[in-house]
Amino acid sequence: MSDLTDSPHSTKAVVWARISTDEWPSQQTILWNEFKRPNDQNNIISLPAFIEENDRVVRERVLKYLATIKNTKIKNKTTFQHLTLASGYSYWWSTLIALKRWRNSGNIPFACKIVALEMLMEMHNIGSITVESDDSELRSRISECIRQPKPSLILNYFLSLKSLMIDIGYFLFHLVRALGSFVRYLYEIRNVPRVEDQSSLSKQMLFIDFYTASEPTDQGRQEIASTYWGGLPQWLKTNSIVQPDWLHNFPENINNRKIMDAIKTLQNRSDENFGGHSLLLFKPTRAMIIESARSYFLLNKKFWTLRAISKIKYEHSYGTNLWPLFKGEWRESLIGSTAIRHCLLIASVERFVRLMPKYEQIIYLMENQPWESPFIYSCTKHGQGNLFGVAHSTVRFWDLRYFQHQDEHAINSEADHPSPHIIVVNGSEAKSLLQDNHWLTDHQIVIAEALRYGYLSTLTRTRTKGHSDLPHLVVLGDFLPSANTFLLTKLHESQKFATTKFRMSLRSHPICKFDSDETRSFNDSITDLDLKTLLESADVVLTTANSSSAAESVSLGIPTILMVDPESLNYSPFRKTQLAQFVTTAEELSSALSGFNDHVSSQIPDFFCLDNDYPRWRNLLSID
Repeated sequence: MSDLTDSPHSTKAVVWARISTDEWPSQQTILWNEFKRPNDQNNIISLPAFIEENDRVVRERVLKYLATIKNTKIKNKTTFQHLTLASGYSYWWSTLIALKRWRNSGNIPFACKIVALEMLMEMHNIGSITVESDDSELRSRISECIRQPKPSLILNYFLSLKSLMIDIGYFLFHLVRALGSFVRYLYEIRNVPRVEDQSSLSKQMLFIDFYTASEPTDQGRQEIASTYWGGLPQWLKTNSIVQPDWLHNFPENINNRKIMDAIKTLQNRSDENFGGHSLLLFKPTRAMIIESARSYFLLNKKFWTLRAISKIKYEHSYGTNLWPLFKGEWRESLIGSTAIRHCLLIASVERFVRLMPKYEQIIYLMENQPWESPFIYSCTKHGQGNLFGVAHSTVRFWDLRYFQHQDEHAINSEADHPSPHIIVVNGSEAKSLLQDNHWLTDHQIVIAEALRYGYLSTLTRTRTKGHSDLPHLVVLGDFLPSANTFLLTKLHESQKFATTKFRMSLRSHPICKFDSDETRSFNDSITDLDLKTLLESADVVLTTANSSSAAESVSLGIPTILMVDPESLNYSPFRKTQLAQFVTTAEELSSALSGFNDHVSSQIPDFFCLDNDYPRWRNLLSID
């Protein structure tokens, strides 16, 4: 239990972060990780539900805070200017804060909850809250953020001294760890080929994706089989004289054996397929290592210069401080192993772009990954051709990687986020969402065929019920363990309310297997069939609001039920539409499953732009 008090107000409230109870406190109660049940009293407020009801205000305030960090002036320079490296590129865009990670390692969902909690405190005149939680770390995080009484001068002095000593300790720890990580990384990439100078060459097209999405198949001669580009590579090979090059990000870039295996595979692929293939991984020269070290130690210096950044308040703050949520990312970005790795990445990308051929068109997956901003900056600097950033999956309202506050563009054009010339989306809904970025013109956001989901246009649903007449329920797992736990728990609890029986198939996400303890009651339903096969026979699909698999089932007209995890945000692209059903409790899930036939669509929704002849892409890339 933790008490937070603000004397000018007298109303008290409880922030409930324990498991559900049949009897809530009698005073105003704000549920941190729960949705309100039908029989709950009026004094109960669900924070996750409040966030959804006030989504635009909450998102705007979080984005405003991040923009304030970037634009705040300390010693006559903005944070953005302080972090400008010798190359002219501002390291701000490579900080973990600017990258806006949204998974468990990021703090965006927690920041949204703190902003929403402050809004509720203002709306209900709440000046004192008690945090009820068995998780001491959660209590501490909320307590750090929510407004506190102003400390006395003496207490403030000792708190400042304590903060300084903590920062010194973190600095020494991160410095040693970063230098060790740097040496190890240099050792692991020792056999990576050096970049050859091809700057005098002119080529038409370069695709950039992930190596793991482009493994060769064994159907005669090797062909490019890419999850992200769908059938476009084969179409180009069959119907065009274009011979694109391929650059592949390699996630496992700290394992020398895997790096060398990948390089060998790509060399063979370049011989057997049209265009050249290589990894987006570079052997650093001595000059690059020295430049990276200089940049890293500059960031170390700026870490101390910018210590006052912890005092920043966002515009609508009444004492709430979001910095405790982001200070760990800030330290890691400026003095940690991430900092020195990113410095080497920036130097490597700068040299690579300077030496690579001049491409007329560069098409890459737009995800706000660490390599993207320095790559775009360097392409502009060295006169590369048009850049096409492809939002290859779905654009989601709460995925802040795709959104910026207007203040990000209010200082000067040099401080604008490095951006592609054209952003390619796969449907009108994605374009509509990106238009919330008001500085993007209508001509900068272009709809083209959904390459990743192209197979949907040829998929035939058999809806076979096998050996029984029971409808087929397909349950698709999430890539987050916590989301899977919530999904399976509610599925199990819903059984006691069930009025309809199903033949079930449970398929875990490829990168996050179900916990065997959580699937014990569903062991006979576990399957490793591919998604395409399962969807062909599905009568109803159940998955989480985070899952991109819902895009496929909805597009096929399959009744789709999405479980919203109250510990996260509703990341579904279908939120606030009628294309899927959203449930938050076991009772709601049971009801949705019983009535799934009421949601069978007679007309398949036109969510994705689909056409396996790719007329929009052909027009966009001028390859007719």
